[in-house]
Amino acid sequence: MPYYLRTLAACLFLSIQLPAQSPSALTLHMNEPATPVSPGLYGLMTEEINFSYDGGLYGELIRNRTFQDSAKTAAFWSLQQAPDGRSSISLDKKDPVNPSLPVSLRLDLDKDGKTAIANEGYWGIPV
Repeated sequence: MPYYLRTLAACLFLSIQLPAQSPSALTLHMNEPATPVSPGLYGLMTEEINFSYDGGLYGELIRNRTFQDSAKTAAFWSLQQAPDGRSSISLDKKDPVNPSLPVSLRLDLDKDGKTAIANEGYWGIPV
């Protein structure tokens, strides 16, 4: 579930669970400046469009870098080998790096060793 939906669901849950209270008032004095704001301070708004959070902010542009996009396959990773090669890749959960990175990519090499793994990145990886 996207982050914003989880946040909305939590807010709705909290608003439903709050006990009945007396009404409160919020008064804004828009014509009275309170604290000076630096002219060099600008606002920022980001939106989850075109992977702006997932990959767009990562300098390395590796897609599915933690191997957690799919529980069954190494999504966005591929094996590069000769047509008759017998190497394989799979997800490995037996020896995690740490609790935050519980999945690794396992590469089982064929005898020739002329095998590589590739990541498609986000619309490719400009090199």
